[in-house]
Amino acid sequence: MGQERGNQPGIANGASSIDAELDHEEHERQRRLLTLVAYRVGGVVLIGAFAGALAAFLRFGLGPVEPIAPDPDAPIQWWHSTFYGSAALLMIASGRVAQVGRVRAGAVLLLVTIDALLIIQALISEAAVIFALGLGVPVLITTILLDVRATVLHSVFAAMAGIALIINEAVGIERFWSAIVMLLTLLILIVIVSYLREGDLVGLVRLRRIERADAVRIQSELALARRVQLAMLPDAMPEIDGADTAAFSEPAAEASGDFYDAFLLPREGRPPLLALAVCDVAGHGIASALVMSATRASLRSAASRLESPAAVLSEVNDTLASSIPRELFVTASYGVFDPDEGTFSHASAGHPHPLLWRPSTGDVVELENAGLPLGLVAGIDYRNLETPLEPGAIVSVYSDGIVEALNPARQMYGFETNAERFGDACHPGASADGVLTSMLDSVRGFVEDVPFDDDVTVVVLSRSPSRTETNIP
Repeated sequence: MGQERGNQPGIANGASSIDAELDHEEHERQRRLLTLVAYRVGGVVLIGAFAGALAAFLRFGLGPVEPIAPDPDAPIQWWHSTFYGSAALLMIASGRVAQVGRVRAGAVLLLVTIDALLIIQALISEAAVIFALGLGVPVLITTILLDVRATVLHSVFAAMAGIALIINEAVGIERFWSAIVMLLTLLILIVIVSYLREGDLVGLVRLRRIERADAVRIQSELALARRVQLAMLPDAMPEIDGADTAAFSEPAAEASGDFYDAFLLPREGRPPLLALAVCDVAGHGIASALVMSATRASLRSAASRLESPAAVLSEVNDTLASSIPRELFVTASYGVFDPDEGTFSHASAGHPHPLLWRPSTGDVVELENAGLPLGLVAGIDYRNLETPLEPGAIVSVYSDGIVEALNPARQMYGFETNAERFGDACHPGASADGVLTSMLDSVRGFVEDVPFDDDVTVVVLSRSPSRTETNIP
């Protein structure tokens, strides 16, 4: 119970944060819509005002205008164009007001301007009924920009103003009632649409709140999974006489499918062996992280009892094949360095071949050893490949994320480039950390600002002369 109470403030804070984010998004939606409507409507009215002013100029300033204005008695006056132009500027100003964040003030200015434009035009024209029905336009705009309450209030105002305009026109009884019914029907339909839209918005907000809460929860779980994974990685590479090691791992997502491990295998009366493993679970995410944890535990358990890398991978494969889905297979490279013999014995399960740099020749070779990935089929026999390491030799074990890294042109870094850059980084006396840093700098320079598509893991082992060898006269 104590733990549950401890979690409640965090949940409440998360919910309030989601509500604030949704409110902000709704405010931004209204701001964008109002700005768009105000600028578009204002622009159209401004064009009409300019056309009216041009026609008036042609009529009163240049004489005959029959080709342009066939009706010489049309009420085109300078004040009329000025009125429309002023209304257009007010509409555009309302868009500017909304653009700076004052959405409600901008909406009020826009709606008042359109209402005034329609009412005044109805009073000075012989088509009052048409402009009275036109009052439904700003009411419709209200349903887009504001809530149901504002829509109802505006509908009541439009109904009263429209009825007053129809009465003022003194039309016949049949036309009068027809116009009243049309106006009220239009406004009622708009209010119904507003209510339906408000209900949809409430449902949408509820759904988005659930989605956001799930996203926050999943993000929190992924972050926790990542912390658990980081805790499983070695705090520091084990120190062993005759070897220098360095390692790096960077996930492409919160939870990685890559991992490396390095640990000592004690032997009676002899220096311990150094075990190095690099594994890559198919995909990345929580499922891959779970398989990674199971693989690490199984590998450490098998390595504590079995000396042969091939036998270790065989046992891990049998364990995974009976407990994980086949689509979550694991590629692995597991090797053991013997400081007494100066050998590196390793087995591979579908993993990229380790690279070896020989100081005597300066050559880079692949330690080729093939085998099926772990977890696909039980009963697989893997084989050991034992390689002598002369003093100064350097081995690099890596995951495919480094060779499959893409640059902005979608070109792949590639195995050949990786081997070349590894060879360039190696030289007599080179440290494992220096080689690792050089390899990572090379691939990062290649991808530039493009994030890695896959997890990247690299482990470097350099055989250094042991203290015994160093002390030989």
